[in-house]
This record gives sequence, structure tokens and C-alpha cells, in this order.
Amino acid sequence: MRRDEAAAAHLFRVGPSAFRTSEAATTVAPELLRLMDGMRDVPAFVVGAAQDVLAAKAMARELYRGFARYDNLLRMIFLDPFAREFYADWDHAARIAVGNLRASSSPPGSTCPCTARNPAAPAPMPWACSASCPSRKRP
Repeated sequence: MRRDEAAAAHLFRVGPSAFRTSEAATTVAPELLRLMDGMRDVPAFVVGAAQDVLAAKAMARELYRGFARYDNLLRMIFLDPFAREFYADWDHAARIAVGNLRASSSPPGSTCPCTARNPAAPAPMPWACSASCPSRKRP
């Protein structure tokens, strides 16, 4: 699905209420920042439940500099044309990103729709389940 910035902003506003609760992290604990700073040779960054980039090392910002905005992984992957050049396997990156969003917005202990579905039913869309779903196979 391709959306313009206005449509994307609308979707972020009306999206799951899980991202608007006081429980959703919007800051990074100092201990995690120290851990990330200790990772000297990797482009480390931290994302929140809605895949917002909450903190990033300079190396990560440099790695992602071709994107128009470095603020939300979903926005970057689905709305920025540069993503198709950046990711060697864009479909895989998209599946992982959506799976991570589903996993972070699902209640603890919930069952992935892939494992709960009727085996006779058609298979779900490639990104209908989380990356950790046991029934998921990488194409």
C-alpha cells in the first residue's frame, strides 16, 4: 500500500490505542543508552512499540541518512521510496516490520492468527503474523 504523508499521518493518529497509552515508551532508560553507547562497532538504535526511533547512535543515523526522515521504521519502509534501494530484500524487511508492530501491539500471551487459523482456510498474507510465529516460514 502506498500512502502519501497526509494519509500516513491520519493512520498514525487513528491507529491502535495501544500506542497512546501511558505504558508506551517514549524515552529510553539511561541504562539502555549506556549499553547502546558501549556497542562501538554497530549502528545501534532503539525503537518503541509503534516503531518510532527513540534513540540512535551516530553510526545508525549515518547508515539511514538516505531516508527523508529517520523517525519511524514503518514510515521509512512503506512511505520512503529510498527503502526499495536500501533493503536488498524489501519484502522481507516489510514482513519483519509489520510482524514487529503486531507483536508489540498484541496483548501478552495472545496467539498469532497463523497458529489459530483453520488449516483448511487460505494462508494469511505474508505479513499477517509476527516474525516469531512458529508456523511462519520465510519465502
